[in-house]
Amino acid sequence: MTNNRTRGWKSALSQFVLNRTLRASGRISNAMWLHLRSIATSLTDAPVRYDPGTGELDLPASHPLPLYQKNFPNYDRALPRIARLLRSRKDEIVIADIGANVGDTSAALLSIPGIFVIAIEGNPKFLPFLHTNTSKFGNRVFICEKFVGSPGDAAFSLVTREGTARLVADKNGSVDAIISLASAVQAAGKKHLDLLKIDTDGFDINILNSSRDYIATQTDVLFFEFDPHLFYSISPDGWNVFENLSAIGYRHYVCYTNTGSFFKAFGSADKIGVELRIALRDRNSLAYVDIAAFKDSDVYSEFLRSESAHFAVQGAP
Repeated sequence: MTNNRTRGWKSALSQFVLNRTLRASGRISNAMWLHLRSIATSLTDAPVRYDPGTGELDLPASHPLPLYQKNFPNYDRALPRIARLLRSRKDEIVIADIGANVGDTSAALLSIPGIFVIAIEGNPKFLPFLHTNTSKFGNRVFICEKFVGSPGDAAFSLVTREGTARLVADKNGSVDAIISLASAVQAAGKKHLDLLKIDTDGFDINILNSSRDYIATQTDVLFFEFDPHLFYSISPDGWNVFENLSAIGYRHYVCYTNTGSFFKAFGSADKIGVELRIALRDRNSLAYVDIAAFKDSDVYSEFLRSESAHFAVQGAP
């Protein structure tokens, strides 16, 4: 009983600080509440609740999502727009969410009727939140408590920091719960993916490369994070990903900044690598990009038109 009261008190304090931080406006007020939040989260990472607009989520108090979306309203919003377009063309679509984290993206996708999500997350810190945040969707979600890659890959260690996690190469690492993408999809009782999302802080290229054969025949649209700063130590040849994807049919791309704003679209794979090398040279101006990759030119064109309308108030792409 004492533990329950303590946990409740910590959550209440963390919730109060988060709410005030989100409501704060003006330089001094923002700075004060950000500082108080930093102190509070250093004392406890108790669960808090946050609604990104698609339903309430449970999060660790230190999770950055609420502040990201306060400062950058487009952050983490593009994927559901892709899903809605694909869903408009079929009665049901299947999406794999690799790097599901606390389930915020999975829950946003599941809020759209007719979507089945395979949520893949191997970090034990995030799994209780992932289960909680997707539980109301019943049999429309399958949770795979693994990391995706090539089984038998070199050893890795898991690094968790401020609401995100990544695998880093480590010959003494203890992470061995690695499953192939095809096996994860099969475990969910599915075969084909309409949309594959990958957000693994540097492991994305490894997953794309190790899953190439499956992606070539069983996946329609990709959405992945492209961050040379993080992927280089694991995939030093990561810049070849566009050539590799083009070879299996992905020749159309829509890119977003790390804050979720529209960056640039490429109707062919010829220039994307060159332009991103230029854009990502200065990490202070553009940390990374999220990339949507399409095989079907009609789907790409329709999505680009819808994105033009979505961002029209900020200047159409």
